[in-house]
Amino acid sequence: MTNKTKYILVGAVALVIALLAFVQVTNKDLLQGRLTTVPAEEILLPDLTVQISVVETAENNNVTAKITLENIGEGPVSGETPYNYSLYVNDELVFTNTDSYVEMAPGGKFTFTYPVERAIYNYEDSGYLKIVLDKDDMIKELDESNNSAEVEYSL
Repeated sequence: MTNKTKYILVGAVALVIALLAFVQVTNKDLLQGRLTTVPAEEILLPDLTVQISVVETAENNNVTAKITLENIGEGPVSGETPYNYSLYVNDELVFTNTDSYVEMAPGGKFTFTYPVERAIYNYEDSGYLKIVLDKDDMIKELDESNNSAEVEYSL
C-alpha cells in the first residue's frame, strides 16, 4: 500500500468517525437502539357537509329546496379542485352544478334556494328531495359519508 493510499484511508476513517460523533451529538438515542422521530406537518382536511329543507310551496304547487353547503372540517377547501352538487326529486336529477372557484374556510358555508318547476319535472304531490355533494370524491375530506341529505315534501 502506498503512502498516498494510507493517507486517503486514514482520512476516510477520520471522516466516518467525525460523522458518527456528529450524529451521536445531535441524536443521542441513535446508537442506543432508540430512534426519535420528528412528526410530519399535520395536514388539516376539510369536511364538506350538506343540509336540505323545503321552503314553503308556492301557489303554483312548485317545491323549492333550500340547500346549505358547509365546511365543518379543520382545513380549507382551496378552490383549486372542482366538485359538484346535484339535486334530485324522487331519484330524478333536476339540477347539478360544478364549483371550482369556491374557497371555503373551516366553518364557512353558503346557502341557496332552487325552485323545482313542476311543469318541467312532472313530479308527484309527495316524495323526497335529495342533495348529493362531491359524489366523485374530488375533495379529500375527513368524512365522505356526510355528503348527502334528503327531506320529504308534500304539496
